[in-house]
Amino acid sequence: MADSSSSPPASFPKPPLASDLTLMMEEGRVSPSHASTSNVIVSPTNAHKIIAELVGTCIIIFMGCGSIVIDETYKLTILGIAMTWGLAVMVMIYTLGHVSGGHFNPAVTIALAASAKFPWTQVPAFVAFQLAGSTLAIRTLVLMFHRHNNVHDQKITGASMNPARSIGAALVFAKFHHLWVYTVAPILGTVTACMIYSLLRPPMNEKMGQGQS
Repeated sequence: MADSSSSPPASFPKPPLASDLTLMMEEGRVSPSHASTSNVIVSPTNAHKIIAELVGTCIIIFMGCGSIVIDETYKLTILGIAMTWGLAVMVMIYTLGHVSGGHFNPAVTIALAASAKFPWTQVPAFVAFQLAGSTLAIRTLVLMFHRHNNVHDQKITGASMNPARSIGAALVFAKFHHLWVYTVAPILGTVTACMIYSLLRPPMNEKMGQGQS
């Protein structure tokens, strides 16, 4: 009887990329009907990524800042506001993280680029669409809760930790006092965090070597 433990492990072919499948169809190696039922890995384009950042940032800012506005009437308390922010971020990361990486924050994008984990060439587009999403969210809240005209922009941008959130409110309310603090400080914080993580995280080859020894 043959020793089953010595047989090589079964290998499964990887699903073709969309570009590979198109080339195979042109060469006649696969029919269109078969291509439509094949498992295809489709990588998101840059357009998909920046739209995901716009939508994700807009929803997070809308939910988080909206909870602050609603708290004035229904008393959500600080716990309710914190849970709203946390759940909004979590849901957007689970929903759109596989498309764009789930940054939703210019400070996160810049920190990842500074640590060589994200291309600098994509930073301007990501940041621009994050700012657009935040501004759209704040403008929507103003239109929906126009009766809350007494809500000062510092009420929305306090403890921001997201330059998009701060800049969006500043643009809507046309008040830029101390805006540089809310812009520079979160970026310095995220860059510092990435540097600390890189120092504490062991290199991949050392981890693999320790696992084999």
